[in-house]
Amino acid sequence: MRRLAWLPLLLLLSLPVACGDGPGPAPNAPATAALTPTRPGWSGEVVVSPPPIQAGTPQEATISFYRWYLGFANSPDPAQNPLANRIYAQSSYLTPGLVEAVDRFLISLDEQGFPALDPLLCAATPPREFTLAGSVQNGERTLVLVRTDLPRHGFTVHLEQAASTWSIADITCAAAPDGVATAFYVWYLGQETAPGTTGVYAESDYLSLALIERARQQIAAGGPDPFTLAAEPPARFRVSLEGSVDSVILETTFADGSAQRLRLRFVQAGGDWLIDAVTPVEP
Repeated sequence: MRRLAWLPLLLLLSLPVACGDGPGPAPNAPATAALTPTRPGWSGEVVVSPPPIQAGTPQEATISFYRWYLGFANSPDPAQNPLANRIYAQSSYLTPGLVEAVDRFLISLDEQGFPALDPLLCAATPPREFTLAGSVQNGERTLVLVRTDLPRHGFTVHLEQAASTWSIADITCAAAPDGVATAFYVWYLGQETAPGTTGVYAESDYLSLALIERARQQIAAGGPDPFTLAAEPPARFRVSLEGSVDSVILETTFADGSAQRLRLRFVQAGGDWLIDAVTPVEP
């Protein structure tokens, strides 16, 4: 997680993507946006050769795209700036809906006079290294948590499958409570062994120390999983805002069709949002 003091509002929002219901891009075909770019410097004259889609898994697609993209983002040559020259739009690893959302986001930054923020990296300064910290199947999408070498920095990549290939359809920055909750549950539910029984949850920097201690006590007392409040992991989850700056709603659906709603409350520590309590939402 990384808070950018000069852009407190826009960094709290995930990209306003309204896509995912339609088919993804054809393999090896450049993604195109419905929006006609109007941002200064978008001449369309910079042509690059993105790698062909050869990723058979969402993890491979994430790695392939960000290796390619960071090569431009970290280039000392201004002509290689992927935001200034809209290089991202030439990658088939992004859905057309995401390309359009990035276009609109950058134009909005210009109109409001904010410094450049890369919405594909959730950062103003590009990282040089990244790792995949976890992944989970969530309905028709696969969510992949990316952590970087920037201090406490991460984001969740949402991928969709079309035929045998995977494309990135959305990005959720792990900065605001909803993004932090998404990142934590992608990591938590993606563990190969039940993290509630192994104590691995204590390694997460998305939880407050107080919640970690309460979780230990709850598990020792034979209670349910302290982060899902259920005996079995959910088959799908959804994070939504509820009108409070320090809480979100976690909606979980289980394999048998049952569902529950949990409220996650947050505290701030050093400018970062941490999950501090998980409680059921009364019907």
